[in-house]
Amino acid sequence: MQTLLKLTAARSGDRLQLVTTEVLEMGTNILRFIGDIRATPGRYSVQIGSREHLHPPDSLADEPHEQRDPRFVWRFLDHSCKPNAKVVEQSLVALRLIQVGEVLTFDYNLTEEDMATPFRGECGHCGGRMIRGFKHRQHPSAI
Repeated sequence: MQTLLKLTAARSGDRLQLVTTEVLEMGTNILRFIGDIRATPGRYSVQIGSREHLHPPDSLADEPHEQRDPRFVWRFLDHSCKPNAKVVEQSLVALRLIQVGEVLTFDYNLTEEDMATPFRGECGHCGGRMIRGFKHRQHPSAI
């Protein structure tokens, strides 16, 4: 699979979201997560293994809305309970056809065991439930 970086960070209110700049077919390897691997989660990390969390460089965490290095644009990915992509090892893969301008999302509750910064869901598909990681799910149908 070829990695495509046909994405941009677009402002939505006071934050940035990762959106596509071209149509992405189902199964497309959208991007590869790179960063520092640490044992604990952080606000902008993505869990890739049991005790492996990829973090963007600390210098970017201090300025989360500044897009200085496109290799770390993945930190602007959003959560959705009905995502259009999923994390597979260290890659983000399209779950369906994704149109130009769509915000890229994945389900944090399926990849993150215990989130460093839980939040109330605003994706419009979950009724505002807490997004905390799969460790906290009550039963498999809850996610």
